Amino acid sequence: MSRRWQQWMGYCYLVILSIPLLIHAYTGTFIRFIADDYCSTAIARAGGLLGGTIQWYLTWSGRFSANFLDSLVGTIGPGITSYTTPFVLMLWFLALAAAVGRALPAGGNSNKFRIVGVSALLLLFCTLEMAPNAAQSLYWEQGMHSVIPPLIFASAYFGLLFYKLKSSPSGRASAVLVFLSAVMTFVAGGFSETYVVLQTTLLIILFVFGLLLDPEQFRKKLLGFSAAGLLGSVLAMILVIAAPGNQFRQATFPPPPGFLDLIRITVDNCLRFLIDVVISKRHLLTAAVLFAVFAMLGSGFLADTGVPFPTVLRRRWTLPLLLLAAAAIQLSCFAPAAYGTSEPPPDRTLIIPAFALVCTLALFGYFTGQYASEKIRIRTPKFPLALSVGSAAVIGCMMILTASWNSYKTIKLEAVLRTYSENWDRVDQTLRDAKSQGLASVSIDPLQNGIGLTDIGPDSTMWVNQCFRDYYGITVTTK
Repeated sequence: MSRRWQQWMGYCYLVILSIPLLIHAYTGTFIRFIADDYCSTAIARAGGLLGGTIQWYLTWSGRFSANFLDSLVGTIGPGITSYTTPFVLMLWFLALAAAVGRALPAGGNSNKFRIVGVSALLLLFCTLEMAPNAAQSLYWEQGMHSVIPPLIFASAYFGLLFYKLKSSPSGRASAVLVFLSAVMTFVAGGFSETYVVLQTTLLIILFVFGLLLDPEQFRKKLLGFSAAGLLGSVLAMILVIAAPGNQFRQATFPPPPGFLDLIRITVDNCLRFLIDVVISKRHLLTAAVLFAVFAMLGSGFLADTGVPFPTVLRRRWTLPLLLLAAAAIQLSCFAPAAYGTSEPPPDRTLIIPAFALVCTLALFGYFTGQYASEKIRIRTPKFPLALSVGSAAVIGCMMILTASWNSYKTIKLEAVLRTYSENWDRVDQTLRDAKSQGLASVSIDPLQNGIGLTDIGPDSTMWVNQCFRDYYGITVTTK
């Protein structure tokens, strides 16, 4: 029987987690064009949607999906930037909720909405909190295009996978799902070199786990679906790697390292990222809340009933295999940058391994809760009510602390971006007026975007100034 405290605790968690995400959405409404946005818009205006996409592919980057999105935003214009962050957050939450709703046994129907909502909000919040530069990852148009959309696709893809696993459609419906699997991984892989390697690694791991843990069910329900997804991902990776523009971009970095150096750089960068998480009190608190909430879900603390610990996970070699898979997933996020630049990925790109880490912690937390619940119920038929309520309350207090921390940081950034948006609107109108008056050059007050990206300067030959010139049609410098 459902207990009222579960319902109220679920509502409290929903409110606590919604507040920082709503603040992120509001802060994003003050974003305007920054840095590369001017270049992509100028190229899209000159060559059109398809022409802009092809030009980026031929001259700079193989990220064909991100190039298309850059060109699409360029053809629409800067008016879309105020709505991008709220739209992206809503889409990502819905994709996560769909995936969790299919994957997570939510107990009784009375608690399903709350459990799915809390899980999706928590995954989204923790990813943004643990990302080293969430502002560039989420707010900046061109930076966001290569890192957030593939994570939305990944969330939706696994929702589709669990739908295929549990519903077992046949005939035309099954063929449609297999086709969607290939299309989704192909499109998602075209957003980022980092993501396409992660996605391919993850799908290979899915094959290995499926064939080792339950080969009969895997062949029956997921073999075609997974094979199509892997094929789409591999094709996307080939197309990204084969882009002619890569050679121009590669010329700005050291030559690719040898095999042993590649492994060393990859491992070093991955460990540095994980160590940064461990030594950060804020990130540790966020990780603890994430693990604890999913452990509670797995144990049945927040649901009407617990879910038995999976039989396939009782084998002695399963845990080491899961840990090995988690390590491979993290390492795969750092290999492309190690090969292409001999450096870690840019901070904005690290939201991809952050999302992978968050999902891994949630999965291990859930399994831990299931296992602990089984052991406790061997001794007692029910959880002590005081233990359940007390644990949920303590985790709620921890959640309030990390959510408040995140909200305070975002509110401070909101003030900076608000000022930037006001200055940008004024400068934009000034430059358009100057163009209409036939002026050849204009000097403006400096713009400070506040999220660590390069701004226009006094040197007209600097690349940002050249992007301004191409966008506005006049030479622009700062005073």
